[in-house]
Amino acid sequence: MKESMDKHTENLTKKILQEAGHEAPSVDFTQLVMSKLEGVPIKSSISYKPIIPKYMRVLLGLGFIALIVYLTYTSGDSLGWTDKVDFSFLSQNVLSDLLANVTVSKTFLYTFIMFGLMLFFQITIIKRHHNKQFQV
Repeated sequence: MKESMDKHTENLTKKILQEAGHEAPSVDFTQLVMSKLEGVPIKSSISYKPIIPKYMRVLLGLGFIALIVYLTYTSGDSLGWTDKVDFSFLSQNVLSDLLANVTVSKTFLYTFIMFGLMLFFQITIIKRHHNKQFQV
């Protein structure tokens, strides 16, 4: 029964295709399509999205400022300009009591600073690369 149904469907399909005949596109079909496509405005499929989000840049900036403040207070040498600014409000909080016993080795400090500098340069280079690639 299934075979007769398949044959009937096949014969019906052949009959419909023979009646419809073959359609051929006009001679200037490609030119007509291209002329219609030229009128359509091109939308940019690539939208600019920063590599590092804004909240992360703010967090990195705050961390850098905190590092500078920490180095200013833990350094034995005075930089000159810190004598003129009153930073006493910063030392009168709970965080300064918690960090009073923390010591950081010079190796870690230099490593942290070098990591920050390398990160900054890599971000700059990657951003320039993506700007050239996507023509932003």
